[in-house]
Parts: sequence; C-alpha cells; structure tokens
Amino acid sequence: MSSDRMMATSYRFEINHGGVNTKRRTQEARIALLEEQAFEEKSILKKNQQSFKTSWSDSFDTLNDTFRSLNHQKGLQEDLKIIRKANILVRRDALKRLYHQDYVQYEAELNKKGLCIHKERI
Repeated sequence: MSSDRMMATSYRFEINHGGVNTKRRTQEARIALLEEQAFEEKSILKKNQQSFKTSWSDSFDTLNDTFRSLNHQKGLQEDLKIIRKANILVRRDALKRLYHQDYVQYEAELNKKGLCIHKERI
C-alpha cells in the first residue's frame, strides 16, 4: 500500500489523534470498567440471593412451625376422640355391672319374699 493511500484511511486518523496505543489504552480502561461493574453486579446479586435464601428460610421455618402446630392439634383431637370412645366404653361396662348387681340384689330380695322374676323365653 502506498503512503498516500494509508493517509486516506482511518490509519491517518489514528496517527493524527494519538495512534493505536491510545485507543488500546482507552479500550483496556473501558474493559476494566466493565469488568468492575460486572463484579459489582455479581456481588449485589450474590447478596440478594443470600438475603432471599435467608428470607425464604425464615418464612419456611414459620410455615413449618404452623404446619407442625396444626398437625399437633390434629393429633390432640384424634387422641381426644380415642379417649372419649374409651371413656364411653368404660362407662357402658360400669353401667352394665351396676344393672347386673341391681338385678341380682332385686332377685335376692324377691327370693326372700318367695317371689321370682319370670323369664319368658321365645
């Protein structure tokens, strides 16, 4: 390439305005600035993720505690149902024994008087 032709291109601009080294330095400075911004963005993103994880963990713990207490309440309700059923069965058994004792006592009193209870079988 001839020197006239070289001066007609962007090469002439580079020579007249600081040359290639200046452009390289500005480009390197721009790259360094972009890398620094990217690093800052990554650190902010990392902090936000940690904050989100902490917040999520806290809300999960709260939710977990809520479900644990609900399950505990359900367990207590089931226990109460079982206790009530057992109580009813014990009362029925005690009532049957009481009726049987009353029947035996009533039959003994009638036998002393010479009477009896007539049981009709079908």
